[in-house]
Amino acid sequence: MRNATKRSQLYENISPVTKARHVGIEIEFFCNLNERQIADKLLESPIKDYVTIKDDGSIEPDGYCEYDDEGEGPQGYELCVLVTEKEIPTIVPQVSKFLRSIRAKVNDTCGLHVHLDMRNRNPSTAFKNLALAQTVLYDMCPDYRRHGEYSKESDITDFNLAENLERYVGINAQAMRKFKTLEVRIHHGTVRRTDIQKWSELLIKIADSRNIDKKIHNRSELNKAVKLGRSLGSYVGRRLSKYQKE
Repeated sequence: MRNATKRSQLYENISPVTKARHVGIEIEFFCNLNERQIADKLLESPIKDYVTIKDDGSIEPDGYCEYDDEGEGPQGYELCVLVTEKEIPTIVPQVSKFLRSIRAKVNDTCGLHVHLDMRNRNPSTAFKNLALAQTVLYDMCPDYRRHGEYSKESDITDFNLAENLERYVGINAQAMRKFKTLEVRIHHGTVRRTDIQKWSELLIKIADSRNIDKKIHNRSELNKAVKLGRSLGSYVGRRLSKYQKE
């Protein structure tokens, strides 16, 4: 979080300034506004101290978004959010509300990437947990994410090995070198509050579990490993049912 954010700062990366565990959420989307217009609206919003806005050339906007009055098509962006884990239920709904206010849209070229803070975690354990949970995590998403160019599944569970390999995989260990995080790239693009919030909370629970020692295949096994509770359990069930994996 920043204090007294200026427009120029909205284009600069944010780093944690306290020892509290943080989570970084990268939301890819497209809309008709240019970068300066988005920044101006962010400066008027309650999330301005928590976000960075960036162009994203990997996004291919489509007909879901109308063209503006000047004849310019929609542009691809990445909204990077940095909050403490305790702030997720408060800030994420405001982020989603802002994205809806600028008519942000997503398609198959967009993703939702979550960076989990490893400064006060054992990255080897967290990586192993997330890697062993990949089957059910991918099952909660459209099939194209499992084989996508920027989000493909990997069978590597050893953090030290994964840290020296490519970053365009479901669980990116290379992020540890640059950000002191593990980046989870599995989720498809979304601006929905529930998806962003519950997905982030689920990943935190998996990373912190002490009970994952084998591959997790379904919701029942996931619940035994991380004790989902009613809210997260319902969310996981809905997502698996939506993609017909349960």
